[in-house]
Amino acid sequence: MKKKILFIITKSNWGGAGRYVYDLAVSLSPFYECTVALGGSGLLRTRLETAGVTVVAIPSLERDISIQKELTAFFFLVKLLRKESYDIVHLNSSKAGGLGVLAAKFAKIPRIIFTAHGWPFNEPRGLLSRGAIYIASSITALLSDAVITISHKDYAQGIRMPGMQKKIFYIPLGIDTLPTAYQSKEEAREFLLQTPAFAQFHNGQEKRLTMLGAHRIIGTIGELTKNKGIEYGIRAIALLNKKTQQKNHFYVLIGDGEEKGALENLAKNLNVADQIFFIGFIPDAWKYLNALDCFLLPSLKEGLPYVILEATRVACPIVATSVGGIPDVLHTYPNGKLIPTKNPEEIARAILALNTIKNTDEILSEKNTLATMLTETKKVYEPIPTTS
Repeated sequence: MKKKILFIITKSNWGGAGRYVYDLAVSLSPFYECTVALGGSGLLRTRLETAGVTVVAIPSLERDISIQKELTAFFFLVKLLRKESYDIVHLNSSKAGGLGVLAAKFAKIPRIIFTAHGWPFNEPRGLLSRGAIYIASSITALLSDAVITISHKDYAQGIRMPGMQKKIFYIPLGIDTLPTAYQSKEEAREFLLQTPAFAQFHNGQEKRLTMLGAHRIIGTIGELTKNKGIEYGIRAIALLNKKTQQKNHFYVLIGDGEEKGALENLAKNLNVADQIFFIGFIPDAWKYLNALDCFLLPSLKEGLPYVILEATRVACPIVATSVGGIPDVLHTYPNGKLIPTKNPEEIARAILALNTIKNTDEILSEKNTLATMLTETKKVYEPIPTTS
């Protein structure tokens, strides 16, 4: 009989933590009976159900804090855990981690795993707020039987927490995407031209040809939140205009989020609105990375973003901030540049300096494969072995 795992995650959107849960739940189904409990009804839920994974919706589980909603979600989880008698609970994201570890302890679950997708106390907040979040994160980690980190930085911070020395693990994210799964440069750029964001730009054939050849295309894939630091990418485009004395850089933003309106206003104020293209959310946006001359990730805080791994798979030139697990990947990547956070000048300088000749032989290291991630994660589950 297979052991039962319940994965718990706060949101059902298709972000890094969501993809991680999807990959584990789908790939581990031959070895475990996998169920995912989550808040909302986003793309993660749809994809899990399509893949045949059982999904349980947690009422009132949202990212924003509300005591009444937290209590509703907590008691729902306790009831679910007791009813189904799960052998392992694997927690993902801070909110799900905090509520989930308490519910799992209350329900006497044998094995509790917590994956830190970037410690939340690294976010740009006030000192008191960061201190409170650090304490909450430490409690979640302490009450868990094992903690998985996805970057060297998070591991180094986590191991200094009370009681972590023997139960914290560094397991990098892994992917199995082959280069042949990506669109070619011509196909990817043609796709961009068909999006509403480019509708006004390529009304005429002359402008269409200009977009395909004369401009350097910079791109970011991710949610439009403050943590992604996209405003510094937009400011860098304005600086590039001054440095080159021409508007020959386009900045393509693939993703949606709460900061979209503020970013649009910033682009207008800096007189670069005609160079910034808000594409919106695109499923499997990594397929179009070949459209870019440079992938930019100006984040203020990260765990280990999947899109960095996807960009290295096709040897795309990368400029990214030195946060979270990004240095783990780029320190051995020949066509990448690490920069400090909140620094448009460094972004502009790095973009101008990047070698745009792609090395098509560049491949990911063995540690960043999905197979390795699964093997190492199963070892963390091993204190409760599977049985046939």
